[in-house]
Amino acid sequence: MDVEQRCVWDYVGDNYVHRLIQNKADGKIVAVQDQDGILEEKFESLTLEYSYLLTQQLESQREFFEKKLLFVEQEAMERIAIVEGEVQKVTQEKDKYKE
Repeated sequence: MDVEQRCVWDYVGDNYVHRLIQNKADGKIVAVQDQDGILEEKFESLTLEYSYLLTQQLESQREFFEKKLLFVEQEAMERIAIVEGEVQKVTQEKDKYKE
């Protein structure tokens, strides 16, 4: 096995292979033969499904955090309004004592 390339050397075929299975007849490890692109189709199908699931998950996370951000903004605005009211109150009291 070549760790850098992540491939296994097939001594029978005298080349690197990427997928291995165990032969049922004699128990030897052999390379998977791609019949008419079936493996490639399956890989593409799984890749598409993974992309779809990832897109859905990212979209739901985006919605969640947008709602959370909106809540935090509203809470901050309420606190700002309270502080502004208190500032006005203190300012008015200060003006009373000046007179």
